[in-house]
Amino acid sequence: MTQDFKPTNFWAAVIEEPAKVVENGVGITLVTSMPQNVAVVAVDAANVRSSPSVASTVIDQVKYGTELEIIGQSADWFKIRLPDKREGWVAAGWIVTAGR
Repeated sequence: MTQDFKPTNFWAAVIEEPAKVVENGVGITLVTSMPQNVAVVAVDAANVRSSPSVASTVIDQVKYGTELEIIGQSADWFKIRLPDKREGWVAAGWIVTAGR
């Protein structure tokens, strides 16, 4: 999707023709769509590091739900831009992106 949209509830069912409902109301799943270049922190706090390594310096921490602009990737690390425009690296396991 290329534009913002309001949260929407979707209903789905598995139907076998000619009109036999096979599955209905089994569970609820949250569907989220976001731009390819945005990540959201999915843990209480994620370390932002100076390079894509756990041995590198922690330059900041970002809280759960913070949106970060993705500007690059190296293996399981994403290069991000912080809200104050500084750049750093976050491990892929701590964020959710459009492709995951």
